[in-house]
Amino acid sequence: MSNGLSNRSKSVIDSVLKGFPSVGRVLLFGSRAKGSYYAGSDIDLAIMDEEVSDKELLAIRSELEESDLPYFVDVVHYPSIRYQPLKEHIDRVGVVFYKKSDFN
Repeated sequence: MSNGLSNRSKSVIDSVLKGFPSVGRVLLFGSRAKGSYYAGSDIDLAIMDEEVSDKELLAIRSELEESDLPYFVDVVHYPSIRYQPLKEHIDRVGVVFYKKSDFN
């Protein structure tokens, strides 16, 4: 299923994530994962790794915000999510967007 992102947009996100060795796996969720996105839809990403610190999460968000991506990127730390319906949504529709092992 298409997520509506160009190869260049994917490459920008991958480049940011590769800068953080503790990030091993990231899922895409929301409308882009379900295929119900529209041209201006944001990008919802869930970092799945327990060991990612709050400081790293803030830095990832900042780098993505400062990038030239034409979309807002919402990044959540899956292990820290307390709102169960959000976790269930990610579990149900999330698709692997980034795996560190793909770049080794």
